[in-house]
Amino acid sequence: MGAGSNQDVVRAIYSAVGEGRMPFDLIDSQIELDLSERVFNPAVYRGYDGLRQFYGEIEEMWDGWVTEPQQMFESGERVVAFVRSRGRGKSSGVEVEDTSANLWTIRDGKAVAYRLYRDHDEALEAAGLPPGG
Repeated sequence: MGAGSNQDVVRAIYSAVGEGRMPFDLIDSQIELDLSERVFNPAVYRGYDGLRQFYGEIEEMWDGWVTEPQQMFESGERVVAFVRSRGRGKSSGVEVEDTSANLWTIRDGKAVAYRLYRDHDEALEAAGLPPGG
């Protein structure tokens, strides 16, 4: 795989999810999704069942939830994506917008781990990159 290919994998995952598709061809069956820093319902999910559970919870709580990468940084098998997420609460109707940093680990063209960080610099440091990206 050529330079930037791990970022391409991450972009393709965001794109597929944004289109309402689950990109299982880009995600390892044993993936770990660490959303323990998430504002609403912090949790850790594992495997395809965990992935389905996570997206099911989003669909239950939010209308029109989208996460869009704004900037990406790559360090070996790790990709940090600074993202903007937004949606409307299904029960409240309240519009919510948030920014976070997502740390992806990509091996052999598939995501094997994902972790959400509230602090952008912490995500960069976890990827072995200098803070202040």
